[in-house]
Amino acid sequence: MMDQVSCPLHRASRVRRQRLVGFLCFMVLFLVGLAGPSNRATAHEMRPSLLTIREDPDTPGLAEVRWSLAFANGRPLPIEVVPDARCRLGPWALAWESAVARTTHASLDCRPEGLDGVRVHVRGLDEAGTDVVVRIVRGGGTTSEAILTARSPSWDIPPSRGTTSGLGSWLGLGVKHLITGWDHLLFAIGLLLVAAGSWRTVFVTISGFTLGHSVTLALAAFGLIPIRVGVAEAWIALSILLLGAELAERQAAPGDSLLMRKPWLVSTACGLLHGLGFAGVLMELGLPKNAAIPALVLFNLGLEVGQLTFVFGFAALLALLPSAIRSRVELQALPRIIGIVGAYWAVERTVALFG
Repeated sequence: MMDQVSCPLHRASRVRRQRLVGFLCFMVLFLVGLAGPSNRATAHEMRPSLLTIREDPDTPGLAEVRWSLAFANGRPLPIEVVPDARCRLGPWALAWESAVARTTHASLDCRPEGLDGVRVHVRGLDEAGTDVVVRIVRGGGTTSEAILTARSPSWDIPPSRGTTSGLGSWLGLGVKHLITGWDHLLFAIGLLLVAAGSWRTVFVTISGFTLGHSVTLALAAFGLIPIRVGVAEAWIALSILLLGAELAERQAAPGDSLLMRKPWLVSTACGLLHGLGFAGVLMELGLPKNAAIPALVLFNLGLEVGQLTFVFGFAALLALLPSAIRSRVELQALPRIIGIVGAYWAVERTVALFG
């Protein structure tokens, strides 16, 4: 009888020790990240590049082009801007280089016709698997925006009198960001396992994750919080590792953790952390801090659509499995995969902080 009682108590004690070790590791990584150098971090998701064309207010048709080219695996993406035949593009000069992008600038002369109807084209998007955000700031202050993709790599600048925001493209960008963010998807699978058994709990938990992600992105977009991409990515990896460990030990002490009792609260908090990843990329690419609120809303709506579609689709696939196999997958295989991959990313990204 005593053995039956002591075994669960021993397991619960082991779980508490593991959580303490995990928390201490998190704090060490936090302090190391603050003190350590900010080097290139490994790419963990689709990163758009940014092309800004700012017309001279005193000379219509003359503009400055700023090209923030994103990095992938420490190297610039193999894409390039192709100027319209009727314009003259000056030589590129380095402006600055950050942890995730290299920014260059050049002059663009489209006189005497002006910028109306000038075609903006980026070569290589299909092979690179990325997108380019294009912003046109006219001399009169009006702004147009579009997102170039592999299917639509060109865009004709609209007349200044009829500028378009291109906000609808942010919806698709949000969906694509979620689909290509493997760490976010892996964390979402973990949240699905935590909230399994109630579709309402699944929806609230996943939505809490998106809410946290959205708040961080909005705060960063308006320059209210500092962002360091490498540190944020290391934190994200560690959160995945801890989630995997929590899932692997939930049979030992079910309901003993805040994650199991209030998964929506933990998912919202972790969403704040995960939001730092993409927010940091946007900031270091040079997107303006006063980014339009509608663009952010649509981006996060796309993120929510992509996330819920993935989660419910994955849940449907699990439901197709025989009950015995599904139980092993949910209780043994997936938690271990999440933990192992999270550990690998945590080590890889921590090392990347130091070069």
